[in-house]
Amino acid sequence: MSDSGYPSESEPRKVSQLSRALSIASGEAKITFRNKTVLSGALIIPLAFGAFYIFAGSAPGSPVLQIVFLLTLVSLMGVYLTVTTTLATRREELFLKRLRSGESSDGAIFAGMLLPSVVLVVLQLAVILTAMFGRGAQLPEQPALLLAAGLLVIAMSAGCGLLTAVYTPSAAAAQITVMPFLLLVLGTAIWTIALPGGDWRTLQLLSPGGALAMLVGQAWSAAPVWSDWVPAAGVLLAWTLLFGYYGRRTFRWEKR
Repeated sequence: MSDSGYPSESEPRKVSQLSRALSIASGEAKITFRNKTVLSGALIIPLAFGAFYIFAGSAPGSPVLQIVFLLTLVSLMGVYLTVTTTLATRREELFLKRLRSGESSDGAIFAGMLLPSVVLVVLQLAVILTAMFGRGAQLPEQPALLLAAGLLVIAMSAGCGLLTAVYTPSAAAAQITVMPFLLLVLGTAIWTIALPGGDWRTLQLLSPGGALAMLVGQAWSAAPVWSDWVPAAGVLLAWTLLFGYYGRRTFRWEKR
Protein backbone atom coordinates (compact mmCIF):
# COMPACT_ATOMS: atom_id res chain seq x y z
CA MET A 1 0.00 0.00 0.00
CA SER A 2 1.28 3.48 -0.83
CA ASP A 3 1.89 6.19 1.77
CA SER A 4 -1.36 7.92 0.79
CA GLY A 5 -3.37 4.97 2.02
CA TYR A 6 -4.50 3.89 -1.46
CA PRO A 7 -3.53 0.56 -3.04
CA SER A 8 -0.47 0.92 -5.26
CA GLU A 9 -0.15 -0.62 -8.71
CA SER A 10 2.67 -2.88 -7.48
CA GLU A 11 0.47 -4.72 -4.93
CA PRO A 12 -0.01 -8.46 -5.47
CA ARG A 13 -3.04 -9.49 -7.48
CA LYS A 14 -4.25 -11.66 -4.63
CA VAL A 15 -5.61 -8.53 -2.95
CA SER A 16 -9.39 -8.69 -3.35
CA GLN A 17 -11.48 -5.91 -4.82
CA LEU A 18 -13.19 -5.54 -1.44
CA SER A 19 -9.82 -4.88 0.19
CA ARG A 20 -9.00 -2.36 -2.50
CA ALA A 21 -12.34 -0.61 -2.01
CA LEU A 22 -11.74 -0.42 1.74
CA SER A 23 -8.23 0.93 1.17
CA ILE A 24 -9.57 3.61 -1.17
CA ALA A 25 -12.28 4.47 1.36
CA SER A 26 -9.72 4.76 4.16
CA GLY A 27 -7.53 7.09 2.13
CA GLU A 28 -10.50 9.17 1.01
CA ALA A 29 -11.75 9.50 4.59
CA LYS A 30 -8.40 10.95 5.63
CA ILE A 31 -8.52 13.45 2.77
CA THR A 32 -12.11 14.43 3.63
CA PHE A 33 -11.12 15.51 7.12
CA ARG A 34 -8.33 17.66 5.66
CA ASN A 35 -10.49 19.41 3.07
CA LYS A 36 -12.50 22.21 4.70
CA THR A 37 -14.99 22.48 1.83
CA VAL A 38 -15.81 18.77 1.74
CA LEU A 39 -15.72 18.51 5.52
CA SER A 40 -18.30 21.27 5.94
CA GLY A 41 -20.72 19.49 3.61
CA ALA A 42 -20.09 16.03 5.03
CA LEU A 43 -19.94 16.83 8.72
CA ILE A 44 -20.48 20.39 9.91
CA ILE A 45 -23.68 21.34 8.04
CA PRO A 46 -25.50 18.02 8.70
CA LEU A 47 -24.58 18.17 12.38
CA ALA A 48 -25.79 21.76 12.55
CA PHE A 49 -29.18 20.68 11.18
CA GLY A 50 -29.23 17.81 13.63
CA ALA A 51 -28.39 20.02 16.59
CA PHE A 52 -31.20 22.39 15.62
CA TYR A 53 -33.73 19.55 15.56
CA ILE A 54 -32.47 18.10 18.84
CA PHE A 55 -32.56 21.33 20.83
CA ALA A 56 -35.64 22.82 19.15
CA GLY A 57 -37.64 19.86 20.36
CA SER A 58 -40.38 17.94 18.61
CA ALA A 59 -42.99 19.94 16.74
CA PRO A 60 -46.60 19.49 17.89
CA GLY A 61 -48.63 16.91 16.04
CA SER A 62 -47.17 14.40 13.61
CA PRO A 63 -43.35 14.43 13.40
CA VAL A 64 -43.41 13.22 9.77
CA LEU A 65 -42.53 16.59 8.22
CA GLN A 66 -39.73 17.10 10.73
CA ILE A 67 -38.24 13.65 10.11
CA VAL A 68 -38.55 13.98 6.33
CA PHE A 69 -36.70 17.30 6.47
CA LEU A 70 -34.03 15.79 8.67
CA LEU A 71 -33.46 12.73 6.49
CA THR A 72 -33.47 14.82 3.32
CA LEU A 73 -31.16 17.60 4.43
CA VAL A 74 -28.62 15.41 6.22
CA SER A 75 -28.52 12.83 3.41
CA LEU A 76 -28.36 15.33 0.57
CA MET A 77 -25.75 17.52 2.23
CA GLY A 78 -23.73 14.70 3.77
CA VAL A 79 -23.85 12.21 0.90
CA TYR A 80 -25.13 13.83 -2.29
CA LEU A 81 -23.11 17.05 -2.12
CA THR A 82 -20.04 15.31 -0.71
CA VAL A 83 -20.01 12.54 -3.33
CA THR A 84 -20.49 15.03 -6.17
CA THR A 85 -17.76 17.33 -4.86
CA THR A 86 -15.33 14.51 -4.12
CA LEU A 87 -15.65 12.81 -7.50
CA ALA A 88 -15.40 16.11 -9.39
CA THR A 89 -12.32 17.12 -7.40
CA ARG A 90 -10.53 13.80 -7.72
CA ARG A 91 -11.27 13.68 -11.45
CA GLU A 92 -9.97 17.21 -11.90
CA GLU A 93 -6.77 16.18 -10.13
CA LEU A 94 -6.50 13.19 -12.54
CA PHE A 95 -6.42 10.94 -9.50
CA LEU A 96 -9.33 8.81 -10.70
CA LYS A 97 -7.55 8.22 -14.00
CA ARG A 98 -4.40 7.08 -12.23
CA LEU A 99 -6.38 4.93 -9.82
CA ARG A 100 -8.23 3.27 -12.67
CA SER A 101 -4.96 2.42 -14.41
CA GLY A 102 -4.14 0.12 -11.49
CA GLU A 103 -5.78 -3.16 -10.60
CA SER A 104 -8.85 -1.77 -8.84
CA SER A 105 -12.11 -2.37 -10.68
CA ASP A 106 -14.53 0.47 -11.44
CA GLY A 107 -16.89 -0.91 -8.82
CA ALA A 108 -14.17 -0.95 -6.17
CA ILE A 109 -13.22 2.65 -6.98
CA PHE A 110 -16.81 3.88 -6.80
CA ALA A 111 -17.45 1.94 -3.59
CA GLY A 112 -14.30 3.33 -2.01
CA MET A 113 -15.18 6.89 -2.98
CA LEU A 114 -18.78 6.67 -1.76
CA LEU A 115 -18.30 4.64 1.41
CA PRO A 116 -16.84 7.33 3.74
CA SER A 117 -19.71 9.80 3.29
CA VAL A 118 -22.35 7.04 3.47
CA VAL A 119 -20.96 5.61 6.73
CA LEU A 120 -20.59 9.09 8.20
CA VAL A 121 -24.21 10.04 7.46
CA VAL A 122 -25.52 6.72 8.81
CA LEU A 123 -23.71 7.42 12.09
CA GLN A 124 -24.90 11.03 12.16
CA LEU A 125 -28.54 10.11 11.62
CA ALA A 126 -28.32 7.36 14.25
CA VAL A 127 -26.97 9.83 16.81
CA ILE A 128 -29.41 12.62 15.89
CA LEU A 129 -32.52 10.43 15.89
CA THR A 130 -31.52 8.75 19.13
CA ALA A 131 -31.08 12.15 20.76
CA MET A 132 -34.40 13.42 19.37
CA PHE A 133 -36.38 10.43 20.60
CA GLY A 134 -34.52 10.57 23.90
CA ARG A 135 -35.72 14.15 24.36
CA GLY A 136 -39.34 13.18 23.91
CA ALA A 137 -40.03 13.13 20.17
CA GLN A 138 -42.85 10.77 19.21
CA LEU A 139 -41.50 7.30 18.44
CA PRO A 140 -42.50 5.62 15.16
CA GLU A 141 -45.06 2.83 15.34
CA GLN A 142 -43.13 0.97 12.63
CA PRO A 143 -39.38 1.58 13.22
CA ALA A 144 -38.44 -0.83 10.43
CA LEU A 145 -40.10 1.46 7.88
CA LEU A 146 -38.22 4.48 9.25
CA LEU A 147 -34.97 2.51 8.98
CA ALA A 148 -35.83 1.56 5.40
CA ALA A 149 -36.62 5.19 4.53
CA GLY A 150 -33.30 6.37 5.96
CA LEU A 151 -31.23 3.75 4.15
CA LEU A 152 -33.05 4.27 0.86
CA VAL A 153 -32.66 8.06 0.85
CA ILE A 154 -28.95 7.66 1.65
CA ALA A 155 -28.52 5.16 -1.18
CA MET A 156 -30.46 7.40 -3.56
CA SER A 157 -28.28 10.37 -2.59
CA ALA A 158 -25.13 8.36 -3.31
CA GLY A 159 -26.42 7.21 -6.69
CA CYS A 160 -27.51 10.70 -7.69
CA GLY A 161 -24.15 12.08 -6.55
CA LEU A 162 -22.42 9.67 -8.92
CA LEU A 163 -24.63 10.81 -11.80
CA THR A 164 -24.39 14.52 -10.97
CA ALA A 165 -20.60 14.28 -10.88
CA VAL A 166 -20.73 13.45 -14.60
CA TYR A 167 -22.00 16.98 -15.27
CA THR A 168 -19.91 18.73 -12.62
CA PRO A 169 -16.59 20.01 -13.98
CA SER A 170 -15.15 21.18 -10.66
CA ALA A 171 -15.71 21.28 -6.92
CA ALA A 172 -16.94 24.87 -7.14
CA ALA A 173 -19.53 23.91 -9.76
CA ALA A 174 -20.95 21.26 -7.43
CA GLN A 175 -22.58 24.00 -5.36
CA ILE A 176 -24.77 24.70 -8.40
CA THR A 177 -25.23 21.31 -10.04
CA VAL A 178 -26.67 19.73 -6.87
CA MET A 179 -29.38 22.36 -6.43
CA PRO A 180 -32.00 21.02 -8.91
CA PHE A 181 -32.23 17.59 -7.29
CA LEU A 182 -32.07 19.02 -3.77
CA LEU A 183 -34.97 21.37 -4.52
CA LEU A 184 -36.88 18.58 -6.29
CA VAL A 185 -36.70 16.28 -3.27
CA LEU A 186 -37.57 18.99 -0.75
CA GLY A 187 -40.32 20.47 -2.93
CA THR A 188 -42.06 17.19 -3.71
CA ALA A 189 -41.81 16.08 -0.06
CA ILE A 190 -43.47 19.29 1.18
CA TRP A 191 -46.10 19.05 -1.56
CA THR A 192 -46.94 15.45 -0.62
CA ILE A 193 -47.23 16.18 3.10
CA ALA A 194 -49.19 19.42 2.66
CA LEU A 195 -51.61 18.05 0.03
CA PRO A 196 -51.83 14.28 0.50
CA GLY A 197 -53.93 12.16 -1.82
CA GLY A 198 -56.14 13.65 -4.49
CA ASP A 199 -55.62 13.64 -8.24
CA TRP A 200 -51.86 14.15 -7.86
CA ARG A 201 -51.19 11.12 -5.69
CA THR A 202 -49.59 9.03 -8.45
CA LEU A 203 -47.27 11.87 -9.46
CA GLN A 204 -46.38 12.45 -5.82
CA LEU A 205 -45.59 8.78 -5.37
CA LEU A 206 -43.33 8.71 -8.41
CA SER A 207 -41.30 11.69 -7.19
CA PRO A 208 -38.30 11.03 -4.90
CA GLY A 209 -39.46 13.41 -2.19
CA GLY A 210 -43.05 12.25 -2.37
CA ALA A 211 -42.11 8.59 -2.08
CA LEU A 212 -39.90 9.40 0.91
CA ALA A 213 -42.69 11.35 2.61
CA MET A 214 -45.17 8.50 2.07
CA LEU A 215 -42.77 5.90 3.44
CA VAL A 216 -41.93 7.99 6.52
CA GLY A 217 -45.65 8.67 7.04
CA GLN A 218 -46.32 4.93 7.12
CA ALA A 219 -43.65 4.53 9.80
CA TRP A 220 -45.88 6.51 12.17
CA SER A 221 -49.02 4.58 11.24
CA ALA A 222 -50.36 2.07 13.76
CA ALA A 223 -51.66 -0.01 10.86
CA PRO A 224 -49.42 0.58 7.82
CA VAL A 225 -51.01 -0.10 4.46
CA TRP A 226 -48.82 -2.30 2.32
CA SER A 227 -50.23 -0.77 -0.86
CA ASP A 228 -48.81 2.56 0.32
CA TRP A 229 -45.41 1.72 1.79
CA VAL A 230 -44.38 -1.00 -0.66
CA PRO A 231 -44.76 1.22 -3.77
CA ALA A 232 -43.05 4.11 -1.95
CA ALA A 233 -40.06 1.94 -1.05
CA GLY A 234 -40.02 0.56 -4.58
CA VAL A 235 -39.94 4.05 -6.10
CA LEU A 236 -37.00 5.08 -3.92
CA LEU A 237 -35.16 1.90 -4.85
CA ALA A 238 -35.93 2.48 -8.54
CA TRP A 239 -34.54 6.02 -8.41
CA THR A 240 -31.41 4.67 -6.69
CA LEU A 241 -30.84 1.98 -9.33
CA LEU A 242 -31.56 4.40 -12.17
CA PHE A 243 -29.11 7.00 -10.87
CA GLY A 244 -26.46 4.39 -10.17
CA TYR A 245 -26.82 2.72 -13.57
CA TYR A 246 -26.58 5.87 -15.65
CA GLY A 247 -23.96 7.40 -13.36
CA ARG A 248 -21.65 4.44 -13.77
CA ARG A 249 -22.38 4.07 -17.47
CA THR A 250 -21.72 7.72 -18.37
CA PHE A 251 -19.05 8.56 -15.79
CA ARG A 252 -16.04 10.48 -17.12
CA TRP A 253 -12.68 9.52 -15.62
CA GLU A 254 -10.78 12.49 -17.07
CA LYS A 255 -11.43 16.20 -16.81
CA ARG A 256 -12.73 18.03 -19.86
